Amino acid sequence: MGGQRIAARAARRRGGDGRGGAARVYELQQGPADFVDAKVAHWFGKPAGMRYAELFGELAGVPGSLWMRQMVLGPSPEFVLLPPAT
Repeated sequence: MGGQRIAARAARRRGGDGRGGAARVYELQQGPADFVDAKVAHWFGKPAGMRYAELFGELAGVPGSLWMRQMVLGPSPEFVLLPPAT
């Protein structure tokens, strides 16, 4: 896998979503690939009826790295936003 994808293990180390037991792979959608200093992770799903282009447009300019789930083995939110450390 390329540098634009992360395994869930790395994301869980950064705060995780508390669901445990799910392996997942996310791909970078917006922002920098470097999330080493992230102190929190915001896990969420796309609102029903919203198109992906609309969601990405709403999140454009939000500081941090937006990752989208590509593969999952168990329950998992679709997106994680890792804001930069402040």
